[in-house]
Amino acid sequence: MAAAVERERLAEEAVQAAGLRRANEVATTLLRTVGHDLRTPLTQISVAAAALRSASISVGERDELASGIVEGSDRLAGLISKLLDLSRVEAGAAAPRPDDVPLDDVVRDALDAMTRTHPEVAAVRLETEDPPPRARVDPTQIARIVSNLVENALLHGRGPRDDRADVLVRVASRRGHAVVRVVDGGPGLDPAGRDELFLPFRRGGEAAGPGSGLGLAIARGLAEANGGTLRVESYPGQGTAFVLELPPATDDGAAATAPAARPATSAAPGAPPAVRATPQTSSEARRGGPA
Repeated sequence: MAAAVERERLAEEAVQAAGLRRANEVATTLLRTVGHDLRTPLTQISVAAAALRSASISVGERDELASGIVEGSDRLAGLISKLLDLSRVEAGAAAPRPDDVPLDDVVRDALDAMTRTHPEVAAVRLETEDPPPRARVDPTQIARIVSNLVENALLHGRGPRDDRADVLVRVASRRGHAVVRVVDGGPGLDPAGRDELFLPFRRGGEAAGPGSGLGLAIARGLAEANGGTLRVESYPGQGTAFVLELPPATDDGAAATAPAARPATSAAPGAPPAVRATPQTSSEARRGGPA
């Protein structure tokens, strides 16, 4: 009897020790990652502020230095915002305030809000069904998801011969859900690394790389908080699609079925058949890749 109690005690201690080791690993990764990410914009701000004290700089140089301070401040604010979002998601405190909203309006608002910090968003193409689907969600949280997904696509979705990422956002209904697909024409992902994409501090499937490594973890947490799902579809050399599925609006009986309309010329296997290009898009054509 005493031996059994001792074995149980040792097993509990082993579980606790494993938990502490994981917590220490997370803390170490957090300090290393966030420390580097904070230091870079802080250095940018500090150097620019010091240079502004010089009496010999020109007006043009002064404007350029001031722009550098604003850019560094925006990067700091974005990182801090993501850290706060992640802490709320992991603590289960990201309680949504759902409303019945047109999903295309939420996506447009998210893209518009990104233009200051990400001017390349102007080249992102948007396609929506006609009529667009409505969803029962917290529009602020869904806009944050869309921003994170588009930012990720802009960062990692550039092809080997491209100067910039080719990104398409498609809003549609599918199987009774309101769906947002963020598709890029980048190099795609190895299937073996997909499971780690949504872990904090994983950057494009790697522990090191561009970006904060927080956006996808936050996006999935907020999607689940709103009763939705977020998954990735990707194959090497064929681009990547992040698929956000959300509950339909409670007052929209048409949300359960997709409207019948002509297929988009860019439709890929698995893509919803009825979409139209909105005024924000340059064309319906896009490069091949999972959609």
